[in-house]
Amino acid sequence: MGLNLVLALKRIFLAFYICFVVYPNVIGMPWNLNRSSLDLFEISPLLIEEMSGYRAPISDVPYFFGYLFSLTKTLGSLLIILGLSTRIIGVCYFLVAAFYLYNYPYVSDFNYAFPIVFVTFSLLLLYFGGGKYSLDYRIGKKFGWIRPYRLSS
Repeated sequence: MGLNLVLALKRIFLAFYICFVVYPNVIGMPWNLNRSSLDLFEISPLLIEEMSGYRAPISDVPYFFGYLFSLTKTLGSLLIILGLSTRIIGVCYFLVAAFYLYNYPYVSDFNYAFPIVFVTFSLLLLYFGGGKYSLDYRIGKKFGWIRPYRLSS
């Protein structure tokens, strides 16, 4: 029980931090409309400007990738908090971090720390899934068509 609980708390804390602390200033979400100058689902102009400085194909369609990255991180974080589709979101997080790391030389004042945390977080999600305390585990146990990874108790 101890390791499963630690993994669940880690999953919930990191997803909560990403969704409610890091990204409220990047995309307008329902829970931050009164604290932000952004409208609902509006992307920050600073993010679009940053995406325009990336390599192709991101610089060719910065609005599309801005929405894609922002929604992946915010809505994906909500799914991770619930423990739903954690491995799929882990793949999405890994791809977002890979795009950021690939574009590192083209971004000024960029720090490796946040993408490295994302890579680590996504690899943990891919390996462990949602764990015992997740909706993935409950659904898999009830219907038998999802086989979640289960740590030994």
